[in-house]
Amino acid sequence: MEYQQPQQVKPTNPDDPVLSVSDLTFSYPDKDDVLRSLSLEVRPGERIGLIGPNGAGKTTLFLLVCGVLKPDAGEIRLFEQPV
Repeated sequence: MEYQQPQQVKPTNPDDPVLSVSDLTFSYPDKDDVLRSLSLEVRPGERIGLIGPNGAGKTTLFLLVCGVLKPDAGEIRLFEQPV
């Protein structure tokens, strides 16, 4: 598999969110929902931290935002582009 340089994407409007998650739901096979109806926005210049106990879904959210996992429902957008 050959490495491909990621496409450079810049926001068209500085008020547009860098990351937008809408009604995101995800579960692993034969498991209850790990994330259910999660929505959040991160705007340019904002810093966030994800805290929670083991198994709360922090790594799962990261893998969904990176496109490694696919959500059961909902939408993830980076710079207004769907993931």
